[in-house]
Amino acid sequence: MTDYPEYQHRYRSTRGCPALGYGPKAQIRVDACLHYIRGNHAPYFSVTADVYIPGRRDIEACGCLHDDILKFWPKLAPVIALHLSDDKGVPMHAEANGWYQLAGYYQTGGRYHAGNSQGNYPRLDGSVGPYGQTTEYRCPTPDECLQHFADHVRIPLDAARELAPYWRCPDDWHASRRWFGTWLAAQAPRFQAEADAAVELLDALNASQAQARAARESSQVIEKTGG
Repeated sequence: MTDYPEYQHRYRSTRGCPALGYGPKAQIRVDACLHYIRGNHAPYFSVTADVYIPGRRDIEACGCLHDDILKFWPKLAPVIALHLSDDKGVPMHAEANGWYQLAGYYQTGGRYHAGNSQGNYPRLDGSVGPYGQTTEYRCPTPDECLQHFADHVRIPLDAARELAPYWRCPDDWHASRRWFGTWLAAQAPRFQAEADAAVELLDALNASQAQARAARESSQVIEKTGG
């Protein structure tokens, strides 16, 4: 097995985030990279963040804060889309997780698919609960399963709506899964291209950050020397 370094093409940045509601001094720190954990077959893309207030020991929030990250670093959207995909751009457990969501959309009747997995989803009637909650604990709708499928394989929802009927075989769901698997294997060039573009983006952001840092340091030297 290749002995990869723990982090590759890593971009880190911090910005003030009072708009997130954690107070006027709150900071958000993003970490976007290819991450390798020994024992994995390959590095994988990871985009996480934590929100903290300088001087405090604890953090206010952390993890896959992708919506918050996009508010401050919208350019990271292509890397966020690859979160947990490997360095070839292949989504995590691509076929198994994809079929899990697709079977939920099809409502195949089996026990183990996304359509039978309860979680917190937006309230179907659009109401707000007594404590301000906008979600409810329920099973996802078929359309929500299809959206999750589209996000997993990184295609627009409209494309997923066009593809799903071609694979639908109600009398033989194994055939549906095989058709999906064949399509998924054909996505390898696209997945690799998206991974390559994400790496280029991370490197470009790093280079821009380094240039800005160098410019600041040069300006500070000039001020101190009176030049």
